[in-house]
Amino acid sequence: MLGRYREAHEQDADTLSRCENILRPHHPSTLNSNNAVAQDLRLLGRYREALGRQEANVRLHVKILGAQHLQTLYARSQLALCRRREGGFKDDIGAVMAGVLEHLEQAQGRGHYLTLSAVTNYANYLREHGDLDRARELINEAEAGYRALLGPAHPVSTGVLANTALVMQAAGERTEAMTMLEAALAGLTAALGPDHPWVLGCALNATAARNFNGRVSDAAELSRDTLRRARHVMGNEHPLTLSCQVSLATDLRGLRETEEATKLEEDALLTLTRTLGAQHPHTLSARQRNRPYWDFEANL
Repeated sequence: MLGRYREAHEQDADTLSRCENILRPHHPSTLNSNNAVAQDLRLLGRYREALGRQEANVRLHVKILGAQHLQTLYARSQLALCRRREGGFKDDIGAVMAGVLEHLEQAQGRGHYLTLSAVTNYANYLREHGDLDRARELINEAEAGYRALLGPAHPVSTGVLANTALVMQAAGERTEAMTMLEAALAGLTAALGPDHPWVLGCALNATAARNFNGRVSDAAELSRDTLRRARHVMGNEHPLTLSCQVSLATDLRGLRETEEATKLEEDALLTLTRTLGAQHPHTLSARQRNRPYWDFEANL
């Protein structure tokens, strides 16, 4: 939750090893520990490793705990996120997310934090695939649910605003989206500090909003600062860092600083190709010069 994903992965991997040795691989606690390791890998940008681990883990969950067990539903939700990030799956992810959400609602109700997380993730998927009306409906529900559960000032309640703003931006409500993103960025920064991954992701979205609203110099200033922080916190090869790099290149191109923009863009494309692959959606999108964005994920 502090955004220290490398340390989390080290501790979770150690815990998993202990669970496998003491409780054995099929114990529910071992399976849950495996969920945590897969999540860490995904948050570190190691999408392929996360996917391979979670596919095997979900099979064990279904075999040992059953398809409708709450821990299995959580594992399936994590698997859908892994598939979305890995980029090789297009047809079944939305159906899986909708199914998991339905089962979580039946098991825990609509206001449970796991259900709200599933609502948020499904809304992000729908927005990305053009169903803006349903995405807006779900993200508004998540917003209200988190405020009721955690209070309006909690970082999760604030972070969901970034997803709301992305729906508004996609619908052409660019001024309103920028206002909401700037407010979310200020709230997350005050709560978590400037270097938390959630803050960096929200800042990435705010740079796009500034650019779309004609504030290109302001966008470039924030992009440069965000890239510097992302490199320090996430490393040079993390997908979020590379998204920040692509965004800065876009802003600099808008300011006609083409030499630096070209260098940044070429370096980002080379790194994306090497780390994620030439056909990964992130790589293809960057090559097509689509502005990157960040989805807020309430990984409670």
